[in-house]
Amino acid sequence: SLTSIVIPNSVEFISSQVFDGCNGLKLVVLYNSVKTIWRAAINCPDATVFCEPESRPNGWYSDWCINADTVIWGKKVVVDENFIYEIDNASKSLTVMIYKYIGSGTTIVIPEKVTIDGTEYLIDNKKKNAFRDCSDLVSVSIPNSILSIGSGAFYGCDNTTIYCAVASQPEGWSNDWKS
Repeated sequence: SLTSIVIPNSVEFISSQVFDGCNGLKLVVLYNSVKTIWRAAINCPDATVFCEPESRPNGWYSDWCINADTVIWGKKVVVDENFIYEIDNASKSLTVMIYKYIGSGTTIVIPEKVTIDGTEYLIDNKKKNAFRDCSDLVSVSIPNSILSIGSGAFYGCDNTTIYCAVASQPEGWSNDWKS
């Protein structure tokens, strides 16, 4: 029944096949603190794996992750009950992006800001498909602080009403953001 896991910064070692057969696992987050991962530690066909390191560290076996849907390197993400937020490690700005909606609610109000590790960040939604195929969503409220919305952000949300705090489409919003 495990659907997501954020390996805490205190973990340095992950043994072989620890997540083998977790077919419901959709999200795994690994931070720079992980120094060693043995073979086939992650074997989950539908998982998206976020790795804070920019490439595979020396202590990670070459086949540490098999059969995962996607492995994304060089991204720091933070997960709360509703969203996966992506923090750009290279950026000096205090903005985060909504990578994906993972909540179960049918009515969402996107917050203007989020506090992560004691720092307040503005939310920006540059990512494509952040709400893709969230067909159970009834309504989404977008504050006027959202500076950009990626293409297809609401693809597959055919029965969702989208409330925007702005009167017209802002310049940074992709033309097909609500496709």
